[in-house]
Amino acid sequence: MESNDVDRDAAAAQLAALQADRAALADRLEHSGVWWPWDVGLGVWVFLLFGAQSLRGTWAAVVTVVLTVVGVWGARFAFRRTTGTWISGWRRGRTQRVVWSWVAFVLVVFVTASFAEHEVGLRGAMAVAGAVLGVALAAVNRWWVRVYAVELRSGV
Repeated sequence: MESNDVDRDAAAAQLAALQADRAALADRLEHSGVWWPWDVGLGVWVFLLFGAQSLRGTWAAVVTVVLTVVGVWGARFAFRRTTGTWISGWRRGRTQRVVWSWVAFVLVVFVTASFAEHEVGLRGAMAVAGAVLGVALAAVNRWWVRVYAVELRSGV
């Protein structure tokens, strides 16, 4: 059989090297200082994107969408440059549950604020929603990176 020809010591060494690489990546993600441009930067861009909806001008919406795309691209560039990697939020595991929790939270806040702003006439509700989502996004991103680092260390 082919399984008899497997060099168990070499396989064990490769697995140990893989786990060491995963632990090093987890350390790099947790201690790289990337939280500033990434977590805080995304929070600011989300605040601007949602807050501009309270201005009720097409020009404001277009400008903030363009600025948000450029800002998120810049934050993503800083993340990749600092950590050397990019992590998909849609990968299976606990990190995906964090992302789905975030999506549900955004939908609740967005629908509530949109209703308050456009149906009730409460001007500034979208700006408040942007502030809430911006702060929450910074916290969720920190949580998400920690969850991912735990997955890396545990070999999941």
